[in-house]
Amino acid sequence: MGSLGEDLLDKGRYFVILSGSSSRVRASDVATELRGRYIDRLVLPFSFKEFLRVRGFEQEFLEVPEKRGKLLNYLRDYVLNGFLPEVVLRPEMASDLVRTYRQTIIYRDIIERYRVRDAAFFETFLEIIENNFGGYVSITKLSNYFRSLGISKSKRTLSNYLKYLEESYYVILVRRFGFSSREVIKQPRKVYPIDTAYFRRRSIGPMMEGVVAVELMRRGLNYSYLKVNDYEVDFIINQEPGSTSKSPTHRQWTKSIGGSSRP
Repeated sequence: MGSLGEDLLDKGRYFVILSGSSSRVRASDVATELRGRYIDRLVLPFSFKEFLRVRGFEQEFLEVPEKRGKLLNYLRDYVLNGFLPEVVLRPEMASDLVRTYRQTIIYRDIIERYRVRDAAFFETFLEIIENNFGGYVSITKLSNYFRSLGISKSKRTLSNYLKYLEESYYVILVRRFGFSSREVIKQPRKVYPIDTAYFRRRSIGPMMEGVVAVELMRRGLNYSYLKVNDYEVDFIINQEPGSTSKSPTHRQWTKSIGGSSRP
């Protein structure tokens, strides 16, 4: 954090804004150094509204078919190509930028920072997670799978790897809805990347879910998924009693931009 920011705060005459990568400073580090003298703000990739502003799209007269069609084309672009600021601003370099960002997160933010000793195995673990973006992740099933391959890794190690990915803001983990903590902990989690550009399999449905997950995170909402037999609710917002806010209706948009939707 450095002493300069603390010195300015101590003078009581300055409003100080500090920014930086999560690879350098964790939220817990800030809380320790600035104890009660800060308000944190998480900076995420572009929201759809910010994306439209960059594209110069005016959000009015959307009832006009031509304007609505253009909006849906922008939404498709946003979902399929991602919303990392530099990627949006420099689409001709998208592939190189996404690959560089991923390598930076994996090798500097995780392997180096958390001193992951078995980097080769971590990359194998990561590949499985990435191939399952939009799906479920179960530590028990992963442990059994690696054991069947003759690879012995404890559940604690696998759980830590998943936590590293989440703390580094590479993935978002969505817990299953439940009324008891024990029930929730035992259930598989759904996993999404922090940006749809990291999806390996280009499927509009899971990618649209990923967009919604990031937006819910941006709004600071507490959310989970619900699965009963073969039926699933992608996102349930855990609201305070008396709240009138509504859950996102992303499936309608998924159909509109050419994707399929489960009944």
